[in-house]
Amino acid sequence: MNKVLYLFVFLFSLFIINSSVKAWSEYTIGQEVEYNEIEFYVIKNSDTKEDNVTLLKKEPLTVDEINLYSGETGATTNNDGGVQYHLNSSNYETSFVKVIVDNWSSSEISEGFQGARLITLDELKNNLGYVLDESESFEKYIPSSDTPLWVYNSSYWTMTSFEDSSSRVWYVINDGRLVNYAVNINSNMVRPVVLLKKSVLGDIDDSKQEEVIPNKQDNNKQESIIKVNIANTYLKQSIIVILLGFIIPCTSIVIYYIIKKKKEGLK
Repeated sequence: MNKVLYLFVFLFSLFIINSSVKAWSEYTIGQEVEYNEIEFYVIKNSDTKEDNVTLLKKEPLTVDEINLYSGETGATTNNDGGVQYHLNSSNYETSFVKVIVDNWSSSEISEGFQGARLITLDELKNNLGYVLDESESFEKYIPSSDTPLWVYNSSYWTMTSFEDSSSRVWYVINDGRLVNYAVNINSNMVRPVVLLKKSVLGDIDDSKQEEVIPNKQDNNKQESIIKVNIANTYLKQSIIVILLGFIIPCTSIVIYYIIKKKKEGLK
């Protein structure tokens, strides 16, 4: 009986080693991330079961970037990087700023890209600590003690329209306030939000391997190929299945030997 049990323990150990469960790394709000030499802040917690992360660009797009990516829209700009949201509509899907964000992300974000947009009012309230200013007669939000300073390092558009208005949108002012603004004003900047796969950020726990191979065009150079393993997002379920796969056979063997001993004792 002992030999059989030892055999099962050995097989179970091999199974555990070969079935090592890998999970994505955890990202928390405020964490700094760099991708393609662009710096971002995490604006939504992302646990080990999620394979992507939501990021706010550390700085708004520059004047040169705005001029480059807004050319086809006809939007007016200013010398600080401000640009019109639209001429008369608060709908983000048809806005000038959406064109700018899409053009910028197409140019700057390649691998792992899951989408780009502007920040929302809900994200500012639910994730970044903004609260309603009840001292004012008009609706306005202000930062709380939970709001990081980097959230309002500049004045920039959100993608959320003001209530039912067709021509006003919420925007963040660099003094911290969150108020609504007419869409045809060009004083606010564009600060993209991007959704990226964690696999391109190099922060997956034990789930990627780097293989160095010669460069075919230059034998003196080497290239690195990153091989990414898909994370097991069902960590708890996998562990339960593994344990059951060990316990059930062992229990069956014990019961078998108990019954066998009883039969032998009756003879």
